[in-house]
Amino acid sequence: MSITCEVPKFHPLPKTHQAIGIDLGITDFAILSDGRKVDNQRFTAKMEQKLKREQRNLSRRYEQAKKDNRVLRDCMNYQKQRRKVARLREKVAFQREDFLHKLTTAFIRQYDVICI
Repeated sequence: MSITCEVPKFHPLPKTHQAIGIDLGITDFAILSDGRKVDNQRFTAKMEQKLKREQRNLSRRYEQAKKDNRVLRDCMNYQKQRRKVARLREKVAFQREDFLHKLTTAFIRQYDVICI
């Protein structure tokens, strides 16, 4: 058995002859060796108010189902709220992922050598 696949043509990026060192931090996402700082976006903190409200609603729906001795699988309002909270968390995850992809792509295009 053999498997064949085509690999698209690879075009290397032009050489910039620049190097950079990156130090990851807590207050700033990254501090570069040339002194620039990359701000920590804190996506969770920005969505915190919405997330808190929706999680409170989810908790209320859970407590109501528990009080009525109902199975959570049968409680449609609980399930709808659970999906809302999941979508908000997913949105935060996508924001983080997008930020990282854009940042790393910019670094790769601008520098030949990157040290962490």
